[in-house]
Amino acid sequence: VPGTWTLQGFDKPHYTNVQMPFDIQVPNVCEQNPTGLYRLNVFIPAEWKNRRIVLHVGSAESCIEVFVNGKNAGVSKDTRLPCEFEISPYIEWTGNSASAVIAFKVIRYSDASFVEDQDQWWFGGIHRSVYLYSTENTFIEFSKLSRSSPPSLFLIILLTNLSNSCLLSAKSCIYP
Repeated sequence: VPGTWTLQGFDKPHYTNVQMPFDIQVPNVCEQNPTGLYRLNVFIPAEWKNRRIVLHVGSAESCIEVFVNGKNAGVSKDTRLPCEFEISPYIEWTGNSASAVIAFKVIRYSDASFVEDQDQWWFGGIHRSVYLYSTENTFIEFSKLSRSSPPSLFLIILLTNLSNSCLLSAKSCIYP
């Protein structure tokens, strides 16, 4: 991982600008829909116990379903954008060690393909890096710098925790 099966000899790339690569009405897709299955055994560092564990997928076309230890951890349908899944609840710890089987089902065409149809090459598979990372149980979920007129610069932060409780939502003028 990553790997686009269309560049590895399984299926072929398709370029489209206005016409879908299949002739079916929204939101249906073709029955012969290329699908890739990825599976990996991972070991979780002992230091990550009692922390938030996140799986980051840089890009997958067009729909990705994620399973951790056989349990569905989520779905994403945004081909060119990264997606993240909190997998902490699916990790099975034995003492201070844990391992997990992470599996992806990547479906080349989905109902989201109709929204994404634009001047682009269609490459089924995973396009960018996939990795795990860990954070404290309380973490910055969102931050943004925003400017306004007259020239001002604002910092917006959303601090949350594992129970999805918003602990702090702040907007502060940092310039002038």
